[in-house]
Amino acid sequence: MLLPRTHRPFSSSPDADRPPWAAAGLHQLESGTAETKRMYAAPEARGTGAGQAILRTWEEAAQRWGIRRIILETGSLNHAARALSKTFGGR
Repeated sequence: MLLPRTHRPFSSSPDADRPPWAAAGLHQLESGTAETKRMYAAPEARGTGAGQAILRTWEEAAQRWGIRRIILETGSLNHAARALSKTFGGR
């Protein structure tokens, strides 16, 4: 199953009365591969597991959609994002 070119973003919040703490979108590149786009965590959400929750949600959805590989690109100086990627098997 191919996703629309840009799939609806997912966001996470500690409660319904607050804006999202973290958000990310998933963009299909080719059959079986998608890329996490515009991933962001508010400063107060960093270190709380919000980013892991979003990636875990995308991972579960991707399996249902037949996506076998999710790419999370980040700059070499973004140490938090690189650590998050490694948690999920990234390089």
